[in-house]
Amino acid sequence: MDEGVTFSHTRERIHHLYNDWKKNLEAADDLVMNHASEALSHLYLHTAYHTGQIILLRKLQGKWDASQGVEG
Repeated sequence: MDEGVTFSHTRERIHHLYNDWKKNLEAADDLVMNHASEALSHLYLHTAYHTGQIILLRKLQGKWDASQGVEG
């Protein structure tokens, strides 16, 4: 990540990325989905893992606001 990029900006970029994924997956036919399913599974698991790391680190730093959606 570039120095000076805020968490809010990064979160917004990720939100747009997920929306793009969703649109492309909704438009994909069965042949594309069957061909890409393994890569997509890896991509989603990889992203979820790193999202968990970000949440954990922000909680440890005391910079996590549970009122924004993730508690625990």
